Amino acid sequence: MAMNPFERLKPPPKLKDIEDAAFRRASKAASSISYAKSPVYTARRREIARINALSDAVIAAVERCLEVAKAYMSAHEFYREVVSLYYKKDEIIENYRRLRGLIRVINNLRSYYVAQIKAASDDREMAEIRREAMGRIASVLKRRGDLIEYFREMHRFARGLPSIAFDSPLVVVAGPPNAGKSSLVRAISTAEPEVAEYPFTTKTLSIGHFTIDGHVVQIMDTPGLLDRPMEERNEIEKQAILALSLVADAMIYLFDPSPFMYYPLEVQARILREIEENFKKVAIIRVVNKVDIKAVDVDSLGYPDLIEISAVTGQGMDRLMARLKEVLEPVFSGKG
Repeated sequence: MAMNPFERLKPPPKLKDIEDAAFRRASKAASSISYAKSPVYTARRREIARINALSDAVIAAVERCLEVAKAYMSAHEFYREVVSLYYKKDEIIENYRRLRGLIRVINNLRSYYVAQIKAASDDREMAEIRREAMGRIASVLKRRGDLIEYFREMHRFARGLPSIAFDSPLVVVAGPPNAGKSSLVRAISTAEPEVAEYPFTTKTLSIGHFTIDGHVVQIMDTPGLLDRPMEERNEIEKQAILALSLVADAMIYLFDPSPFMYYPLEVQARILREIEENFKKVAIIRVVNKVDIKAVDVDSLGYPDLIEISAVTGQGMDRLMARLKEVLEPVFSGKG
């Protein structure tokens, strides 16, 4: 079951935390080595241990950044598309390459200075070589501090995206603001919906789950995303919508006929037509919500297949669930 691949990753540490932890590890590694044979022999082992511990700690932290890039490259197309809205693919690959280069530099410095310490004849010379080694490793790390922060920010963004199981159907709920999208998700879900984020929305979205004939189905609302005319969106927002079209197996579009409707019905119908243009391969179920407080006649919409419900009272929900089962039957076969 493929979910958000960034959730399982630990966030890359801050540059300052990497430095502090690496120097602590170096000091601890040296103090753990007991005296043996002679002062020079013992000093050599301690100084080499310091350099190795520092190098290992820095490399381990850098590899945390590389894991973020690897997660992106192996992720489902949906996650790659959404992440790429903020972090361009070519930029991710280039920064990944530069951090791989940083690891090679650190290992080369380690090898060079360890060899220098092995060739040194007294403990003072060894200490001087070790100080130079640790200083240079810290310096090359700092020069790549922008890349550390880049992958920290990328991870923070990506791990907040909704966690979608691609082996289960996904139903997306769309409609104008205040149409009752989150209420419908709660009404259909068998448990409390999870909360996630999506780019360019000012609100969190909810992901719930329910079953049809033993098949688990995901249902997700889209506050701030599929709720207004396309001319009010910029190009990046339109790309975010297209990314969502990659994973939606079905959609419920909610009309709001209540006295508190955000847009008049004709604008709500125009939003639906624009969504249909972007989700041509997705079955869309047209639903009128809030029929318990309906203030306008929905017959003027001209849709003979409208399903009227109230997500609050439960009116019409059995008909909606029957329609969902009908629409998702082919999807069950394909994902089964």
